[in-house]
Amino acid sequence: MVMGMDVTHPAKGPSAEGTPSIVAVTASVDEHFAQYPAALAMRESKVEIERDQGDTVLRDMFISRFKLYQARNDGKLPKRVILYRDGVSESQFVQVRKYELIELQEAFKHLGSATAPYKPKLSIVVCSKRHHTRFYSTKQEDAANDGNPLPGTVVDRGVTPAYEFDFFLQPHASLKGTSKPTHYFVVHDENRFKADELQRVTNDLSYMFARATKAVSLVSPAYWADVACERGRCYLHQLLQAGVEGKDAKDKDQDKGKEKGRKGKKDQMEENVFEKADRMWGGGVSGPRLRDTMFYL
Repeated sequence: MVMGMDVTHPAKGPSAEGTPSIVAVTASVDEHFAQYPAALAMRESKVEIERDQGDTVLRDMFISRFKLYQARNDGKLPKRVILYRDGVSESQFVQVRKYELIELQEAFKHLGSATAPYKPKLSIVVCSKRHHTRFYSTKQEDAANDGNPLPGTVVDRGVTPAYEFDFFLQPHASLKGTSKPTHYFVVHDENRFKADELQRVTNDLSYMFARATKAVSLVSPAYWADVACERGRCYLHQLLQAGVEGKDAKDKDQDKGKEKGRKGKKDQMEENVFEKADRMWGGGVSGPRLRDTMFYL
């Protein structure tokens, strides 16, 4: 199974204070790695990685993806799992191992039993395009017509740490300007991938994005998670754009909090905004004809 995960956050300016962030998890359910149904959920505002071990929202999202895979594959669960995690900075790699890896392992325990534990081989790869690294061919014959490196270019030495498993991959042909490669960093690897194997898999998956006829710059599972997050933002559009409801919630909170301290007033305001967002969310996409499809397209 190939999975993607991303979190989108409200903008500081136009969004109502306390508007929740949205987390999306996508996972393949077929042997062709073409279908990626998604699970969406809200979380505390501007929190990239949930540290509350008592919060099982992410764990439940993982479990739902594995149960759907099981339902589509004659009751079988995957023996190998790759999670492409988007939107994480280098300073948060340890937190991915400490919190999100644990949530996945807890999901595995839930899917297994005492007599037949479920322990697939898991690899977690962080994807990042928030960097300023660019590559240029040293020979004209090795470059594309626009001067950019050829699609499928991989750089895994010279500009990468000597003792880490990471690489830059540019699978796409740039439509305009200088191509920007994606940085892939392996934070956990039980599959014991060789560098060439993971690079080839990642490059091949970049051709599986159904909205394009060519390769895209970001590996498809993570790209789908990003698209799913954008769909989730549509459900909270009024709060994300400081619409009438967002302003009303803020005004009411300010009236209620006049006698309280500044911090207490802000906390109350954010709590009311989250409650309003929860009503607008309405349980998310829960209909049986939509929840197990790529409804976010």
